[in-house]
Amino acid sequence: ELVKEFNVTNLYLYFDDYYHLDLNSQPSIIDYFFRISKDLPISLKIATIRHRSNLYSRDKDGQVKGIQSNADHTFVDLDFSLENFDSTELFLKQILKNILEKNNYIFDDFFNLFVKTDNGFDRVVWASGGVPRDFLILIMYIIDSISLNEDGIKIDKKIIDTAAELLFKEKLQDLGSEY
Repeated sequence: ELVKEFNVTNLYLYFDDYYHLDLNSQPSIIDYFFRISKDLPISLKIATIRHRSNLYSRDKDGQVKGIQSNADHTFVDLDFSLENFDSTELFLKQILKNILEKNNYIFDDFFNLFVKTDNGFDRVVWASGGVPRDFLILIMYIIDSISLNEDGIKIDKKIIDTAAELLFKEKLQDLGSEY
């Protein structure tokens, strides 16, 4: 009624971190907003983690709740995945380069520390799963653990593996507290 009364031509409803809602309630909540926005100039945008979301369900009588993939919504992946490793690596490298350069560090000097380690940077990309946030957390752990030896600063496999283990333990702890 308000949309019609005020002659709204475009209205966007954004749901960020939708996966934080109770998994069983998610279809009903999005169903409510989907139904009230139908046939109105309202667009729903939902930011969530696909495998931790339930946007569609049927009750015991077969009644549909929520929104169906490809009929009512489309997925847009904002994270790169490891399916195209080269693109993901380039994307994460560019993020790191931008951060370092904005803080007056020379990217090549930092990146070359990984070159001394057999596939060091690749190991960090793999351990992050291609997720920028996880990648940056791993880089932070690595920076905190960089070792000095007679050749100068060195990032070795042990440092990268330890950083990956710390991230993994955090993820497990987060999963345990959510369910």
